[in-house]
Amino acid sequence: MFANSASAQVLYGSIRRNGNDPSGAAVTATNKQTGVQRQTTSNDAGGYTFAAVQPGSYELKITKDGFRAGSDADVEVTSNNTTRVAT
Repeated sequence: MFANSASAQVLYGSIRRNGNDPSGAAVTATNKQTGVQRQTTSNDAGGYTFAAVQPGSYELKITKDGFRAGSDADVEVTSNNTTRVAT
């Protein structure tokens, strides 16, 4: 006898930037609806990833001493998708 299998529903998305930020920069993603924040640092190539992010609208802030701070106010994350940040 075989059990019925069902595909799992993915309830999270992710945010990714491939490069352009200074290595080791602090990156904060803030969910604009809930205020929940996640933090990471940019990698050696200046990119970063936030995995398993709840869907919603996010504000991203990037800071590092000696560099001008950057931000992106309207990053939309949807379930089962990777949102790529270009700016």
